[in-house]
Amino acid sequence: MIAYVLQIAFLFIFFIALVIPNAWAYELPQVQNVSFAKIDELTNEIALKEIDLERYYLRYRVLGTHESQYSYLRYSLLQEIASSTILAGEVTYLYESGKNLNTPQKLSTGVLKGATTLNLIGSAVQGTSSGIELCSSGLVALKNKIHKADPKTARLEAIKRLKEIDALIEKRDVLVQTVENKTLHDFYQTEGDLLKSARGGCAYEFAEVYAHVRSYQPGDNVYYVLDVVSSSLYTASNVLALQSFNRPNLIGTSAIVGFVGDCIALPSAPLNVLAYKYLYRFWHKRLAKQMNEKFIDSTPQIAMQMIAFKDAIKKLANEYPALASEAKIRFDIYELYTKRYDQYIEKVIIDLKHREKVALQSAVSGPLISGTYFSQGIVDIISAYRYKHNPRRSNTLGFYGTIAPTIGSSASCILTAKSYIQTRRYENKLRKQKALPEDLLKERLATLKEMENTIARLKAQNH
Repeated sequence: MIAYVLQIAFLFIFFIALVIPNAWAYELPQVQNVSFAKIDELTNEIALKEIDLERYYLRYRVLGTHESQYSYLRYSLLQEIASSTILAGEVTYLYESGKNLNTPQKLSTGVLKGATTLNLIGSAVQGTSSGIELCSSGLVALKNKIHKADPKTARLEAIKRLKEIDALIEKRDVLVQTVENKTLHDFYQTEGDLLKSARGGCAYEFAEVYAHVRSYQPGDNVYYVLDVVSSSLYTASNVLALQSFNRPNLIGTSAIVGFVGDCIALPSAPLNVLAYKYLYRFWHKRLAKQMNEKFIDSTPQIAMQMIAFKDAIKKLANEYPALASEAKIRFDIYELYTKRYDQYIEKVIIDLKHREKVALQSAVSGPLISGTYFSQGIVDIISAYRYKHNPRRSNTLGFYGTIAPTIGSSASCILTAKSYIQTRRYENKLRKQKALPEDLLKERLATLKEMENTIARLKAQNH
């Protein structure tokens, strides 16, 4: 009896196996010899490649925009010394010429030489401060070149990695197109669209980083170069002024040289801002041509595709719960990234607004301060050539012409100190919030590492 029952059971199982051949198979069928495990493997590999690319250009940004820890303190301190020294020279000259407005013959040559010497020292220190920063940025660029962290290497590396990602996406698309089951096809297609948008987002952000790195320091260098040139002319002007005490014919030459320096210094601050914007647009467009890419921010598109991907997982769960379970893990890690990325962008925008405000203040205050010296230059030229034989008139013009740059030097001293204090307070505020640029980048790198570990585990499980 038992043997008869076992025979009947065996025959029933054999019949089921014949009629429903996949009854005992893994829930992912092989349709037209397509390996669904291969599609999942390619999906994980593409995600890992995109993570690796993002990690690469974030680190490149850190290296490309690196500044010495003490560069801002050093520059501010030297600028403050320069402004204070020049101010002391202006005040000394004002006091001596004002005291002897009606009696220019009583002017003390020693006092006037001392005032000119102070101006000379101040101009030399000012030019030196910008020269040091210019050399510092050049040294950083050289180090990056040696360590293969220069723009050209970064561009070629990004192109290579994007091509690898494109090849994997193309391979995956070929496999997805052979899937006949509509639910499965729609699911794979939806996640594929998401991966493509993420790839586009990486390309877009790399372009932003690349253009910023190629424009940030060169934009500052425009100001440093102009400051070095104008300060050198001021120094030469003061040297000539000292010599003119023994050779009066050099007074006019000294005034002209100083005025040329004023003309160069006047637009230096606005040109710094304009140079950055121009260079940023230039390198961004050039990179698009070199990479044959159209850089578009895919963040809004990814947000919509995440919703579609979530819906596709829900539909998939009805037919293939195991596959849906694995997809849900990927969805969760994608969602974690998008949420943290949105938070990152919010904090970056706040910092950008602060930097734009500081840049605008500099672009406005710089020409106003330089304008005070520009006006003095005009007065000095008039005095040197029109009233060179009228000591009283020349002294009067010198006195009133020095009032404006005295105010300018005072404003420069105050604004330099104020800017440094405000910047340090702002940085301390960000440090407490863990929102410094380096903190934000570390947080992003940590998120990428978390994603990488999760996807690597999925990849290992599939093997």
